[in-house]
Amino acid sequence: MTAALIVCTAGVLLFGYYIMVRLDRFMENGGFADSAQSRAKHAVLLYGDPELTGVAAGCLDSRGVTWRAAPSAPLADNASFLAVIALSRRDTENLALCRQAKRLCPDALTFAWCNDADDAFLYADAGVNRAPTGSADASSVRSAVETWLDSETK
Repeated sequence: MTAALIVCTAGVLLFGYYIMVRLDRFMENGGFADSAQSRAKHAVLLYGDPELTGVAAGCLDSRGVTWRAAPSAPLADNASFLAVIALSRRDTENLALCRQAKRLCPDALTFAWCNDADDAFLYADAGVNRAPTGSADASSVRSAVETWLDSETK
């Protein structure tokens, strides 16, 4: 009788351990679809000049699109996002961010401001979805981002 009780207790403990391991793995992979981590994956990542990213953030906010700021050009290897908007005044930073974004999330949409029209072919080679050129001022950025959002939400 004691042996049966010990075997049953050990079985219950092993089953509990198995359930906890599975639960931990489930939570590491994002948990339920409505979790905060899952919603973060649906964010647009903004990077670049604070004035220009502020304009883009206003466009996204007006459409109810979730966004977050990218603190630095090299993205974390575990970054998750649906789109990247790179508005740096330096083409090298915009290109590096978009290339890294495509490497981390191949299906991510990319928008980068091309500051030098002679570099437009580099954006095409990098697979950037939209790379407007010209003077990067608030009105031109607003217009370009809104046009891009209109084309991507149809």
